[in-house]
Amino acid sequence: GQEGAEKGNLARGSFGANSIDRYIEDSGVGNEVVGHRRWFLHPPQTTMGTGDIPAGGQPATNAVHVIDSSSHRATNPVVGSFYSWPAAGYMPSTVVWPRWSLQFSTPTFGSPTFGSATVTMTRVSDGAVVPTTVVHRYTGGGLSGDPAIVWEPNWAAFGGSPPVETEFEITVSGISPGASGAASSHTYRVTVINEEAVTDPYELTGNTTPPTSGTTYSVTPLTGVGADQYEVEVTGLNSGAWVEGAEDTPSPMVIDDTTSGYDLLTPLTPSPFGSPGARTGSNVFHLAFPDFVDQQFEIDRTIIPTATSTLNFWNIFRFAVPSNNRLSAEISTDSGGSWTEIWGRQAGGLNTTLWDKSWQSASVDLESYADQPIRIRFVFRHGGSASISTALTHGCFLDDIQVTSGSYLESGTITNLGTATSFSLNDTTAGTALSEGQTYYLRARPTLGCRTFGWSDPLIVTTIAPSGYASWTYASTVGSAEDDFDSDGLLNGFEYAFGLNPTDASDAVNLPEATLNAENQLTLSFTEPAGVSGVSYGAQWSTNLVDWFPLTDIGRETTHTFVTGAGMPRMFVRWAVIVTE
Repeated sequence: GQEGAEKGNLARGSFGANSIDRYIEDSGVGNEVVGHRRWFLHPPQTTMGTGDIPAGGQPATNAVHVIDSSSHRATNPVVGSFYSWPAAGYMPSTVVWPRWSLQFSTPTFGSPTFGSATVTMTRVSDGAVVPTTVVHRYTGGGLSGDPAIVWEPNWAAFGGSPPVETEFEITVSGISPGASGAASSHTYRVTVINEEAVTDPYELTGNTTPPTSGTTYSVTPLTGVGADQYEVEVTGLNSGAWVEGAEDTPSPMVIDDTTSGYDLLTPLTPSPFGSPGARTGSNVFHLAFPDFVDQQFEIDRTIIPTATSTLNFWNIFRFAVPSNNRLSAEISTDSGGSWTEIWGRQAGGLNTTLWDKSWQSASVDLESYADQPIRIRFVFRHGGSASISTALTHGCFLDDIQVTSGSYLESGTITNLGTATSFSLNDTTAGTALSEGQTYYLRARPTLGCRTFGWSDPLIVTTIAPSGYASWTYASTVGSAEDDFDSDGLLNGFEYAFGLNPTDASDAVNLPEATLNAENQLTLSFTEPAGVSGVSYGAQWSTNLVDWFPLTDIGRETTHTFVTGAGMPRMFVRWAVIVTE
């Protein structure tokens, strides 16, 4: 244990893969040297060991054994080259952190050095400069790691974070090579990518007023290799009011992402120092630090705000580090793929006189998110320091969370389409019988490899009573009137208009054909089938199959008759119908 602590990277408050991310990130005061990162990236090291203790009766912890004897180092290590984090080339945005670094692998202590080096970062597309601040210069070597320079880019002029799908060029100049053979400057390029997105738009298209008998919708397919599968979700919209009050009954609709070992929902009694108890009922939501891990919970509703909607909630603080701990309300418009703070408050303080003496109200205008599906969460961040305790004397508390004047999605029904790119909205895919006047949200998402991407923008549809083509027995099966379900050369609309079966390719021969009368005229005649509505019947003539002209209907009521003129040496006729879906 002692040797592991002496020769290992150590993490408290996390375990497993999350700890490896924290080592590479190397955030916080005292980690400007990015020592954990540099040990992980040290080329000569070939053998490491890792061990974990999950959270339980103790904080989660991790150790990675990184400093080992020469027997566990490469005989001919890869030396004489630069390597960086973020690495050159394409880097996922989730592993691009505030501190950037460049190292040079060398077996020679103190060679090269970065004491006078400068860092320049520019956007390749237009040469825009990214300001940088060098936070550490390290001279290493031998068994103690490699020389390095560490800097922090200032992304204020670029939206506050590295813009994705954008290439940046980094040049570190003024390097003193010493005996290493390193160049005096090193230039490379990094493109931060959003690994949670695909470049192709994908969406659902179709009728926004479908009949309750059902209809067919299409998914815009991904180009190139396509997707391994598509899923569609059909969800009803509920406009009822709701309040998440942390009470046991009814159970609040939240996702508890706090560290195990304390209750998110807890009774709160008034303290002798003037801090109040629960605002309403008995329980509150409690966020505190059992370890050095940010704590959070998410409202388990996909909410559709209106232009007049607001997020309202109440909060109080007890013991918390005022300069570091921050409670944030965050919003996501991509099903939790990314989050934006819309409200925040720093902690009160470590003195009982600074505790909140009453519940603090908060209201956030959601007008800019009107008609968008959003998710909401609350996050309590330690910011590098924390008073480690989950007692009711510590942390922050929330109660009575709601969004006004909005709607939310009911539990949806997800249908796996495989590689198909169309589906029928019906009682099965909706999860219940389609009812007239009900509004549904339809969304699609693709899966590529092991990653399922976020939902598309919703197609909002409201069902109506079926009539015309929509009421046809086959409509929900065969799709649009413009489709040819049985591939017999007749569109579904023709089969509807002439009483044919769109699932039987052999009945195309039953389409009424032209006859030749005694005056050498072509005649088309047909009587509408019972129950057919929303169809306009017509016919056209041509002498060259290129230029077509309408014929006059001389029939009566539901019988349609079209006759060509006389005296033409050659004549063609065809049906022309308009079907209202």
